[in-house]
Amino acid sequence: MDGSVGLGTNEQRSDGHDGFSSGHPPIQEETLEMLKCSPQLLAGFLFLSRMTLGIVFLWTGLSKLQSPYDFLSSIYMYELVNPYIGVLLARSLPWLETVLGLSLILGVFRRGSLLLATSLLFVFLAAQTSAFLRDLKIPCGCVTNETRIISRSDVIREGTLFVISFLAYISVVRMRALPTTCPKMTSNSCLASEKVMA
Repeated sequence: MDGSVGLGTNEQRSDGHDGFSSGHPPIQEETLEMLKCSPQLLAGFLFLSRMTLGIVFLWTGLSKLQSPYDFLSSIYMYELVNPYIGVLLARSLPWLETVLGLSLILGVFRRGSLLLATSLLFVFLAAQTSAFLRDLKIPCGCVTNETRIISRSDVIREGTLFVISFLAYISVVRMRALPTTCPKMTSNSCLASEKVMA
């Protein structure tokens, strides 16, 4: 009796299903193909997202560094922080945006850079939405020497950048999980997933 049981176990394991009986439905080929293609699609989306966000942050950061007092004035116009916090933001934020922009473009610390970009864009979106709802006739302050008053289009633009950054960060997290959740991926797919890891 023991021999028959052992023989049955060996037969089940020799059919290539790792101990599962042949009655279990096989993994559909369409699902496997989708998982194999996902790293390349995510890598393309991440590249475009990083370039877009990196250029935006680098441009705004350098612009604020050239006119720090104008940027400080823009901060005060939002009427959200006290003078001490305003000076601290005027000194640190332009440098932070510049370094973040370079990091995104060069692909350095991708996961951390995207998380920081998402956080900053959320704060910018909240500040612009607050100013728009309070009907403050002030410029955005995104770049210096800007005179255009905050409008709905500015809020939509900032919201779009926030969504792009958030989705890019989620994509990086998903790319980290793909090699372990899909062990049957091709070597090229695994290589693509490794390239976008933070």
